[in-house]
Amino acid sequence: MALIKCPECGKENVSDSAEMCPECGYGIKAHFDLMKKWVVEGYE
Repeated sequence: MALIKCPECGKENVSDSAEMCPECGYGIKAHFDLMKKWVVEGYE
C-alpha cells in the first residue's frame, strides 16, 4: 500500500488500494487497475 495524491481532485494521502477517493469519490482502484492493464497489455 502506498499513499498517493488523487489524480482527480489532488487530495493527498489517499491509499492506492482504496476503492475511491474519500474527498471526491474518484475510482482510485479502477484507475490503477486500468493503468496496470495498460502496462501489461499495452494501450488500447
